[in-house]
Amino acid sequence: MHQKSFICFSWLFLFYLASLVGCLVSIHFFNDFVGLITGSCIMIATLPFYIVLRKKKYIPAIISLINGFGTGASVGTFYVMQEVEFSIMYAVIGIAACLALYFAYTILIRNEYIKKHAKLFTIVSSIMVLCAFIKGWIETNPQLFSHMTFMFIASAFYVFALIRPALDSTQLFKHIAMCSYGALFLVSIIVLIIISEGNGLSLDFLGDFSFDTSDIKNKKMKNNLRRKL
Repeated sequence: MHQKSFICFSWLFLFYLASLVGCLVSIHFFNDFVGLITGSCIMIATLPFYIVLRKKKYIPAIISLINGFGTGASVGTFYVMQEVEFSIMYAVIGIAACLALYFAYTILIRNEYIKKHAKLFTIVSSIMVLCAFIKGWIETNPQLFSHMTFMFIASAFYVFALIRPALDSTQLFKHIAMCSYGALFLVSIIVLIIISEGNGLSLDFLGDFSFDTSDIKNKKMKNNLRRKL
């Protein structure tokens, strides 16, 4: 395996391990939205350190593992709130499947023809696999395919670290940290939407902002009449 591919694969594997730990902690020790809140707080808390220390070689890589824990904590909220039984065996199978797909991608992307159409190949293949996982989630085994889908979303971000040019290992680890932020953010948003049944992004908690527009229309009509007269 190419050195860059090996580094990306290794840190994705470590990200998955950190995520698994975070998921287990969230399921066994957190209630309600605590895991999701923990994941969000981790993202916010680590961001200043990333901005200041992003040029350090291994600091961004360590931050990516912390974000991995936060991602797992957010995923754990899904199992707690939706009352879906979590199985370590299924989680390991899901992680292994995503790692196998990522490994296959690292090989295929080195093909000259695919390399010329890397973006198109990445988008099409990612959508196809994601749709297959979601279908499996809905129609066959939610325990297996739910966790597999979340992990695949994370690995999809790590593809960008693989295909994005990096001058040295320091810049590569910087890209890996950025991918972990993307994974943590998107997974958290998806979990929020699922557990809130599609209302996770609403602003209902801020109160009712509805108002009657009839007064505005009446004022406009009166102004138009005055101008005509």
